[in-house]
Amino acid sequence: MADKQYAQTIQQALDAEIASLVAQQQPASGGRSGAPPPPAAEEVVTDQSGYYQDRPAPQPITPPASQAAPGGSAPNEKARKEAYGSTAAPPPPPAPARAPAPASVAAPLPSTHTTLANLDQRIVRLMQVRDWIQEDGDIARLIDTVIGKQVQSSERRQARLAVALNVIFLVAGWALSLVASPGLFSHLLAK
Repeated sequence: MADKQYAQTIQQALDAEIASLVAQQQPASGGRSGAPPPPAAEEVVTDQSGYYQDRPAPQPITPPASQAAPGGSAPNEKARKEAYGSTAAPPPPPAPARAPAPASVAAPLPSTHTTLANLDQRIVRLMQVRDWIQEDGDIARLIDTVIGKQVQSSERRQARLAVALNVIFLVAGWALSLVASPGLFSHLLAK
């Protein structure tokens, strides 16, 4: 009974993985027409080199019409004169933040064809594994056993490494304490 539930859990996980890969494949292919979907203004922006960036396009900064006076002075001119003095010029506006120039030329994005081929191949493999698990419930136990053994061996390696490092640091600390107090070391040898 538990084996069937475990096999169903694995099948559900595989189905979810296949569905997510199919969902990734649909937008990437633009409906399989070969043309990529048009980027939304707030989602994707291309820089001058043609590479995609994950930031919106900068909007020009313009003062609202209510703040500009016909003579060119703003209503906050009195406050500016009080803050900076009557002869001081207003501080320059802050420069817009720019992305740093790339140190080297970035690699172009992989072609849509190779990406689709890789996704198709992964989906086919996952479907094969799902079918194998549906045909034979012993595969689920085999997968669990293999993964369990790998996890146990990894935990053993980590434990051995931790013990070895603790012993090394303990001996190094003891040796440093002897070097730091040579009088105590000679006193211990004399007894």
